[in-house]
Amino acid sequence: MAKHSIRLPGTHGGKLWITRFILRPKGVCSADAAPLERIHRPAHEACFIANSVKTEVTVELR
Repeated sequence: MAKHSIRLPGTHGGKLWITRFILRPKGVCSADAAPLERIHRPAHEACFIANSVKTEVTVELR
């Protein structure tokens, strides 16, 4: 079974922290990409969590 996420630890200032998350969700979408991008971009820019997490987050669809 494939992992759905990978967490990569590192150190900064002598403290352990998660430097990067790789999310691997399984998803299917039949919609056109352009309308989704117009909806997603403003939502992401206004998202509290997206603006608070300083760890690099990468999404790799399976």
